Amino acid sequence: MFAYLKTAPSTGRVLEALSRRESPTLAYVEGASAKLRRGLESKTVRLSDAPRDLRQIGRECDAAILNGGHGATVELLLAGRPLLQVPLALEQELTAQAVKRLGAGDHAGRVGQAGEGGAGPGGW
Repeated sequence: MFAYLKTAPSTGRVLEALSRRESPTLAYVEGASAKLRRGLESKTVRLSDAPRDLRQIGRECDAAILNGGHGATVELLLAGRPLLQVPLALEQELTAQAVKRLGAGDHAGRVGQAGEGGAGPGGW
C-alpha cells in the first residue's frame, strides 16, 4: 500500500486504520514535520521524509490512498492501481468522483463536509 497525503485531521485516522489492519504501507505526508512523521509511524506504516517517484511507486504498490490531486491520481491510474481518495478540497472531490465512476477506486468524501470524511471501506 502507498499513501500520498497532505497534513490534515484525516491523515492520522487513515494511517491508524492501516496500522490496525497491519497493512504494510509506505506513506509520504506533505508538510509533516519529523516529529509528526515519527508519531504516525507504526510496525507496518513507514513514512518517507521526501516525495517518492510515483512511476516507480505505481509499479511496486498494490493500491494507493491519495487526497485526489490530479498528478498523483493520473500517475497511479496509468499504472493500473486501485485508489482510495480522501479529498480535502472541491476539485479533489470531483476527481475522486470521476475515479469512482470509472470503477478505478473509491472515495471517503471530502473532509469537513457534514456527514462525510470519516467513512470508507471497512467503516473507517
